[in-house]
Amino acid sequence: MKTKGYIYGVVAAIIALSGERTSAQAPVDGSNEKSAGLFESTMKHVDFGGPVFAYLEVRGDMETLANGLQKFSELEELKGKLPPGQELNFPQLLETIGLGGIEALAMSSLENENGYLNKAFMKLSGPRKGLLAIPGGQAGPFLASKLVPKDADFVLEGDLKLSELRPMMDAFVALADPEIKQTYEGAMQVPLPVGMTAGEVLAKANIGALMFGRIDPEGERIPFPQDPSFKVPAFDAVFVIEGLTWVVDSLVQMAPPHMQQVIEGEKGSRKFQLPPFGPGPFERIQFAIIEDAANDRIVITSSPTYWQECEADSPRLGDNADFREAMSGLPEEGNGLGFVSRRLKKEIEVMLLELMNDGLQEQEEMPPEFLELMETYFSIADMPEAVVYASLQDGIFFGGNNSATMAEVLVPYGGISLVAILSATAFPAMNAVLANARLNQAMQEGRAIYVAVVNYAAENDGQYPESLAEL
Repeated sequence: MKTKGYIYGVVAAIIALSGERTSAQAPVDGSNEKSAGLFESTMKHVDFGGPVFAYLEVRGDMETLANGLQKFSELEELKGKLPPGQELNFPQLLETIGLGGIEALAMSSLENENGYLNKAFMKLSGPRKGLLAIPGGQAGPFLASKLVPKDADFVLEGDLKLSELRPMMDAFVALADPEIKQTYEGAMQVPLPVGMTAGEVLAKANIGALMFGRIDPEGERIPFPQDPSFKVPAFDAVFVIEGLTWVVDSLVQMAPPHMQQVIEGEKGSRKFQLPPFGPGPFERIQFAIIEDAANDRIVITSSPTYWQECEADSPRLGDNADFREAMSGLPEEGNGLGFVSRRLKKEIEVMLLELMNDGLQEQEEMPPEFLELMETYFSIADMPEAVVYASLQDGIFFGGNNSATMAEVLVPYGGISLVAILSATAFPAMNAVLANARLNQAMQEGRAIYVAVVNYAAENDGQYPESLAEL
């Protein structure tokens, strides 16, 4: 793993050194001095001296690329290829998605006794916009530090500023043909059951989410529903959503009568209790949805008893030795947090071994890639891991205590992950909006045709038209 880290670091360093400047003399505009200041302000967020270190100045490069694409699109050979009103404006698109303000990128990995302290930083010239603003505003105390009990084995927390999607969607739709524009505008005006239009909901949907849980302290295991012979650890879990209590009244009104009858409590602290997940070992799983209007939260828990333990005045996550170890060297405030305990990783190791043994019984050879993955995982199963994401005043920080270096985690998979996330969220969401809009438009047109046919029959002694052309 170290060899890969050095390779990535060397490659990144070569890229950083290969710029437009060919003279060793400082330019008269003082750009070397600016670069030195940019380097210093960026590198204070990462570390020197490890197997991976990289720095890349990209100030102005995105604008140069956008301007180049704009000039290319305006070539005589390309003029008239797009319908009027759909001409591309690459600088405007760059501004909308928020990538024009990136000035520099840096990353580092320092080896510690269990793995690596990884850090990456994106230096920005101004406020976060577009894609970079979706993960939330300025970093603050983690909700997990207040709600998660000491014995938690996993934590996943993050902010989502979904209102930032609207200007980006508007910008991309503006490039589409008039029919799609009309469909999109209609979709944004579609009334939803919460008493607002789709556009108004999107503008208001800024949330914070926290999911955490523990595996059974006594080591109880329950059969997997699809394969009872395969057993998994019994668990308790909680999912907390902040910023969405304004939808509760509408959801209650939409619920069928038999479900409304099991809602307990007064408005602002209502609880909806579901029956047990199943007989036998699954009886411990009894989902409940709890409204906490005082804190603007909706709580979904696998066990009301577990949530009561979380609310009790008991030791918090900060008292967890695994969590403290995993957070060593990382900021205590941020916008996103992930944590996996040593105990949970061991349980995952046991399950993977069982799956691997089952696979060996069914075939003589396992794929080499799978065996390499198992070997890597088993070598680091005895360490807790944590990752932190933070929107800082001068940029965006990502760091973690992990089993692999930043280069091995970020470089090969970062681009793939970004494409996957965008494909799994933005594009299906856009398709759903457009599909609903088309359905709404079709229903309106159908209603108009029906009215026209009825009026035609009333004016023609009950005779219906032979075709729509007669209407």
